Amino acid sequence: MLKRISKVERIGIQILTFSSHLLIGDSTIINAKSDTFAVKRDKELFLENEGDVINYGIFSLPLILPPIDQQIYYRNQHMCGCIVVNRVNILGATSSAIIQIGSNKNINLENRRKEIRQIAEPENIQKATNQAE
Repeated sequence: MLKRISKVERIGIQILTFSSHLLIGDSTIINAKSDTFAVKRDKELFLENEGDVINYGIFSLPLILPPIDQQIYYRNQHMCGCIVVNRVNILGATSSAIIQIGSNKNINLENRRKEIRQIAEPENIQKATNQAE
C-alpha cells in the first residue's frame, strides 16, 4: 500500500453520527457496521418488547455480496508523496459512513435498517386525542 502524508488545512463537519468516522491519514482495513431499528407512530406509545431486533431477519441474514464480474482498469499517477487538501466542508455523514483523506487498502461498510411506520386510522386518532384530554 502506498504511504503518503495527508495534510488538511481546514475541515468542517456539521454532523457525524451512528458508527461514522472521519479519518485523516492512511488505513489498512476499515470495518464499520450499523444496525438501526426505528418505529414511527402517529401517537406516542412505547411497547417494552418491540426493541428486540432478533425478531427481524434483516439483522441476522447473511450478507451476500454480488460478484465482481467486470474487469476494472485504473491508472494511478502520484506526483508526490503528499495528499494536500485546503478546505473540506461536509454537511453530515451517518450510518457507517467513512470520510477519509488518505490511502486505504480494504474497506467494508454495512448498514442494516428496519423501519416501521404505524399510521392510525383517522377515527382512532380522534379517539386517542379525546382520551388524552
